Order: sequence, then C-alpha cells, then structure tokens
Amino acid sequence: MNKKITVVFVLVFLSVCANALNWHSIKEMEHSTEAKTKPVMVVVYKEGCPYCERLHDIMESNQLVNSVAGDFYLVSIDVKDAQKNYGAIIKKTPTVIFINSKREEIVPQIEGLPADTLEFVEYMQKAKVIYSIQQNK
Repeated sequence: MNKKITVVFVLVFLSVCANALNWHSIKEMEHSTEAKTKPVMVVVYKEGCPYCERLHDIMESNQLVNSVAGDFYLVSIDVKDAQKNYGAIIKKTPTVIFINSKREEIVPQIEGLPADTLEFVEYMQKAKVIYSIQQNK
C-alpha cells in the first residue's frame, strides 16, 4: 500500500513540476530577440497525426524533456505551411529541426517520433552544445 502511495505522489509531483512550454510561430521567431540568443527547435506537425500528438505530450509532461526543451526557442508549424511558405521538404511528421539564428541546421533533423525519450534528450543536449560552440567562434 505504501509503495502505491509513493508512486502516485512521485507521478503527481513530476507532473506538477513540468513547466508549460512556450511555443511560437515562425513569424514570431523572425521578430524575436530571444530567438537570436537561443538555439531554435522547430517541430513540424500535421493535424490529426497521432505521433505528433505523442511528441507534444512527451515534451509537455516528461520532466526531463520539458526541462531541456525549455532551453530552446520553440517553434511549432503545420507541415502544409512549412512546405508552402518556407519550401521545407518534410518526409514524415513530426519532424524536429534544430537551427541557429541564421536558420542553419545545428544537427540533422529528426524525422518521425523519437524512439527513445533519453536519446531525444541527449540529442537536444548535443544541439545545445554545438550551438554554444558556434556562438563562441
């Protein structure tokens, strides 16, 4: 019984600790000074895509993912808008693209739902490190 109470308490605590992420549009990014001082994570989604919804849930509710994602300027864009207005070539949704303020890819994009949450966190960390190195040149 005590184990069940402890597990429930930990789950409630973790869900309360996860911060709501601040998502932006591409247009907001273009006019943002914050987007010039942080690495940018662009999530390309498709309405009704279950994998896109799952990625959004992971980013919002997983404390570790949420914490690391908070270090990025987050942009969310529909695949049709990305293709029509920005010439993006998107093969799968979701697609996660990490860019710098010059719109250059920091690391190769992730196509589809990341297979493992920890690997996704490590990939975000890698993007942050490469971004920092690029900024210090």
